Amino acid sequence: MKTMNEQMVKAKDEQIAQLSAQIEKFKILPQPADFRVEAIQINKALITQIRLVRHKIAQVEPLCDITTSIIDKSVDARQDLE
Repeated sequence: MKTMNEQMVKAKDEQIAQLSAQIEKFKILPQPADFRVEAIQINKALITQIRLVRHKIAQVEPLCDITTSIIDKSVDARQDLE
């Protein structure tokens, strides 16, 4: 009887050790707060990228105007040469 009781205690101790190990594994997983912090950082980086793209797009129109002006001048110059 004593041996059976010792075996049961040993089995329960092993189960407790296994459950404790599983709990420790879950503690390592990212927590919701960690996810929120990472999501905020990603959003800030994306906003910065969008601002940069928007700035570059805003620079395109004046460049197109300059290009159009140069083309018009080259066409006029070519007509003058003819």
